[in-house]
Amino acid sequence: MRETSSRELRGPGGTLGDQELSCIVHAFPDEAGISAHFEGSDERSRSAYELITPAGFELYGSVPRALIEQMRRDAADAGVGLDLLLDPIGGFLRSQT
Repeated sequence: MRETSSRELRGPGGTLGDQELSCIVHAFPDEAGISAHFEGSDERSRSAYELITPAGFELYGSVPRALIEQMRRDAADAGVGLDLLLDPIGGFLRSQT
């Protein structure tokens, strides 16, 4: 995993200083799926941020440019990093045969 900020991670959960750390993962089959997920996400994010503090964001694979820009703004507003890993990674692709 490539990191843009100094943070300590241990598996899918762990610690960040003396704080509990949980990772929330959303997986989508294509750009249309992630675009649909982001519709209305501002209100959902505000509700979630009443309960959690984001430590960072990561985007993998094919993501529409407009959503990358939205995530850049969201990360900047939250004061956290955004990792972009947009090239396909082995193990996540399925053969079309």
